[in-house]
Amino acid sequence: MIRLTALTIGLALICAATAPVVRAAPEFVNGLVLDGALLDRSGGTDANTGRVGYFSDIYYDPQRNQWWGLSDRGPGGGFLNYQTRVQQFRLKVDNKTGAISGFKILGTIVFKDEFRNPLDGIAPNPPSVLGNAFDPEGFVINPRTHNSYVSDEYGPSLYEFNDKGVRVRTFVTPANLIPRDNATMPNFASDTGNTKGKRTNRGFEGLAISPDGHYLYAMLQSAMLDEGGGDGVCNRIVKFSTESGTAVAQYAYQMEGSSQGRGISAYSRSTITNSWSSNETIEASAWGRS
Repeated sequence: MIRLTALTIGLALICAATAPVVRAAPEFVNGLVLDGALLDRSGGTDANTGRVGYFSDIYYDPQRNQWWGLSDRGPGGGFLNYQTRVQQFRLKVDNKTGAISGFKILGTIVFKDEFRNPLDGIAPNPPSVLGNAFDPEGFVINPRTHNSYVSDEYGPSLYEFNDKGVRVRTFVTPANLIPRDNATMPNFASDTGNTKGKRTNRGFEGLAISPDGHYLYAMLQSAMLDEGGGDGVCNRIVKFSTESGTAVAQYAYQMEGSSQGRGISAYSRSTITNSWSSNETIEASAWGRS
């Protein structure tokens, strides 16, 4: 995750060949530099209550022609209260050149639990209780219901929200991913005492949904503590059913190195693209399974 006082958004045109797994290399067209202090539409007036926050994830909803930008846990890095949120924004795209322009925040949705309490970016306290701590990283929309799904790094967790930002379902995180010690006591706030499960601040960094809306794919940012930790090169992808709210499969994805984080996109139930970031570089690769 890279924090900048100004944000550059670039749009690449990808031309697909007839075979769905053969894709042309992306080509950079142009970028926009946005004001790092820009306020959103929530009514807040400072960094902790109203700053856009720029973006852990960007999602385009093709059915409704909507762009969405997901902020993470806020400016305090888990040490300050911040009501987590997602922004709907306008972005004009030239159909001939792919050039982008006209960025504007259209609406802000603050995430809330089932009782309308805000989900907060501050780290869990006590660390063994997740509570309403929320570090959102991945965002997708179900093409059938138009509810949104958001992945989180603290749990790692996966939640479903309605169009008002109210949580309507919590998916069941596989037990082997929970950060914990040898006595199975979890610590969601840091790696202190943990020997198994995901590493701190390296939970579900990437999230994708199958085109039919039946499955979600959540990807850890790095190897788990008991699978190499900081030296590990295999990241887990968890496949969730949107019908049952449970995990139906787990996959290991071998990284090119141990310092990379991953985003993920699904083109079908059998073809997924991953984008990785290491410091300030981004590349892309594609893979499929039969």
